[in-house]
Amino acid sequence: MPRTKKNTGILFILGLAGLALAVLSGLGEHVKFLASLCEWSSGGCKVTAAFTLFSVQVWVFGAAFYVLLCLFTLVDRVLLDWLIPIGIGVEAALVGVMVFLGVVCMFCVGNAVVIALLALVYLRWEIRWKALALILVGFLAFGAPLAAQNRLISLYCAWVTPSTPPVVLDSGAPRSDAAPAPQNVEITQGNSQATGPADALVTVFIYSDFRCPACRRLNKVVAEVMKDYDGKVRWVFKNFPLQMHPDAAIAAEGALCAAAQNKFWEYHDVLFTTEDTFTPESLTDIAGNLGLDQAAFKTCLDAHATKSQVDAEVAQGVVAGVNAVPTVVINGQVKVGVLSVEDFRAALDAALAAFPHN
Repeated sequence: MPRTKKNTGILFILGLAGLALAVLSGLGEHVKFLASLCEWSSGGCKVTAAFTLFSVQVWVFGAAFYVLLCLFTLVDRVLLDWLIPIGIGVEAALVGVMVFLGVVCMFCVGNAVVIALLALVYLRWEIRWKALALILVGFLAFGAPLAAQNRLISLYCAWVTPSTPPVVLDSGAPRSDAAPAPQNVEITQGNSQATGPADALVTVFIYSDFRCPACRRLNKVVAEVMKDYDGKVRWVFKNFPLQMHPDAAIAAEGALCAAAQNKFWEYHDVLFTTEDTFTPESLTDIAGNLGLDQAAFKTCLDAHATKSQVDAEVAQGVVAGVNAVPTVVINGQVKVGVLSVEDFRAALDAALAAFPHN
């Protein structure tokens, strides 16, 4: 592209706009107005802001890209032939992550628009093959380590492998002779929170994360299905907070502190409908709203009295092969992802049908 004052100005303005978006995304968790804006736009900013690459938050790479863009626009336009296509590839990887996780980050969407405009303004036909090669390089060089370091590869594998082997349950319930041969691992109730008859023929273990959007959708399904199987199924909740959700672990601890006052399921339901960031203060407020002893709750939370139980549930899940949330285990049969009400009922009916005389 010939160097003109017009396109130089457009590139520089786009660079400044992208830099502003990158910085705002980094401040989203620290500035109250931005945090509330993120919550209003579905809360996806929390998920994307948690991603790091080589221990550096992703927004920092975006800011560095736009600083270089502004610099090269003014100093050496030849380098833009390399920088912009690589940036397009990186952005494609980030958009792919958003789509895969099913979240929307308004800053990320804005950044994608800036990158698209850069492509329209700068890319030209004569460098198409070079540009395509660099886009691919940017996509792979950034996307592969990002996925690996944030556990997206294992998450993807779990989603595309529906034939996950069944695991052994130690629920105290009798097993059908027709049940598939189990692996040599166990999921036990232990000290996890449960509801339903202890001698139920069917036990459902739910591995979940209070910040996970898919887990929130599944919780609505579970709430509806529970009504139809009252007295027939035992439901066991297993905390499995993901590292990509910074406030999920303390929420899990808070839920177990509520359990110490016999309010786990009520607290659990509120957490799944809360969009604000989980903090010790907000979790204590929820406890107060539910009529819990706030002083006792705060003491429990501040002392991390339930952290060992959360860690134990995660560790047991990892040993059993759980590597994604939500994961549901119904009498040994593993279901990964959000089940529909119909599919959940069908799975429970099939499990109950294994005991025709009961």
